Amino acid sequence: MKYILLVAALLVSSSVAAKEISETEYNTVLKEINTPDNQEKVKSFLNNLDNFNIGGSQDIDVLWSFYHASGSRRIVEKIIQLLDDKSFSTGNAQINQIVSNAARLSLAANAGRYNKVRQIILDSANSLPNGPLKQKLLQIINQISQ
Repeated sequence: MKYILLVAALLVSSSVAAKEISETEYNTVLKEINTPDNQEKVKSFLNNLDNFNIGGSQDIDVLWSFYHASGSRRIVEKIIQLLDDKSFSTGNAQINQIVSNAARLSLAANAGRYNKVRQIILDSANSLPNGPLKQKLLQIINQISQ
């Protein structure tokens, strides 16, 4: 599994090391990842997304992993909800704020890389009435547009 994560990280990066990975290794990794068992895990996660509890900022990484595995806009929308640190509770107000800030940073980073994420953020902003959440989403869009 560590090998798969390493190869995936290198492929996402723009480093020279990523270019050195052979096509055969890449295809092998894809075959290992794209199994019926893993597809079932992604479906199960999506079916239980509303019950996914946020315990800390590391859970945002879990959400992004499942987003990249599924492409489901529901996951990005769940991350958007985390911008409001009163929409969830870790049991610690300080950790809630850290999670909210991590959600903002991760949304900006992924929106800068992926047009689909940017569009989901924009659609969400356009569907909201004026308020703090809409303003945070528009700030993210403005930040990546500069």
